[in-house]
Amino acid sequence: MWTKRKPQTNHRAEATSFYISKGLNQDLYAENQPTCSIKFLTLQKHRTTTERTLLEGSFPNGKEAGIHIQNKRKKMTVLLSLALLPVFAFLIYIYRKDSEKPEPIGMLAKAVLYGVISVFISLMFTSFLTETPEGEADQLDGWIDAFIGAAIPEEFAKLLMLWLLVRKSKYFDEPIDGIVYAVCVSLGFAGLENVLYLIDDPDYLSVGIMRGITSIPGHFCFAVSMGYFYSLAHFGNKHKLWYKLMAYFVPVLLHGIYDALLSITDDDYYPIALGIWIIFCWLMYRKALKRIGKIKEWEKQQASQANPIGGDSPIASSQQ
Repeated sequence: MWTKRKPQTNHRAEATSFYISKGLNQDLYAENQPTCSIKFLTLQKHRTTTERTLLEGSFPNGKEAGIHIQNKRKKMTVLLSLALLPVFAFLIYIYRKDSEKPEPIGMLAKAVLYGVISVFISLMFTSFLTETPEGEADQLDGWIDAFIGAAIPEEFAKLLMLWLLVRKSKYFDEPIDGIVYAVCVSLGFAGLENVLYLIDDPDYLSVGIMRGITSIPGHFCFAVSMGYFYSLAHFGNKHKLWYKLMAYFVPVLLHGIYDALLSITDDDYYPIALGIWIIFCWLMYRKALKRIGKIKEWEKQQASQANPIGGDSPIASSQQ
């Protein structure tokens, strides 16, 4: 679920090289742009870094340059809204699910930040896992790439950051917290991933809408499974090692299948793959909601019975 950014073009360097190659100096370059009212140094002083890349003479007058800057700002506003609004929606949702004993806002913000950091950890592992000799990349089909290039490194990075976040935290004191913190980490990851996906995409509007209704809910469901099993391993008295493994491998399996189905683009199989993918997402989302409900039910029973968490709970004794 990741794509690399395209290298930025240095337009000012290109323009200078053009005039040098023609044997012209910069004074002649300026003389050939008499109608330009906004100079590069002015932009350098008053505009943002992105806007300062505008060349002298790129626009016939200052009004057109101003319109261009306004359009870029509007695009960035729309882009960030598309990328981050679904993230905030799911953050609010999971926060309200823990309304009886909510986590500190500072801890939730820290979890989101850890999720942002996990993007870079994931990239490091992805570059290592997908490094193949030239000419052999075609041997990896969509399914293998979905797991090796996305699911395995991304879920590992998120689980690592979740562990670093809660391992010594005094606020990690009830089972629902595992889901809450896992979701926050995952949404931090998804938010930055969304921004990086859209920032260089000319069709960012439609892509942003599609990712908002597919990718963000997907990361949410992966995280619910991770936090669910992480809490069972932490608070339960039985099958601790099994639940620790499930906290990683279940999200990897869900993530890998999710991406693999989307990688099928053959005309003969695409409609079938898309239908299976929609059903898979629906089932995954339903299961995520049920797991949140099971965790809350477990907490209520333990509170009413005053038994140590991890006894014969409806979660630990039921089929996962």
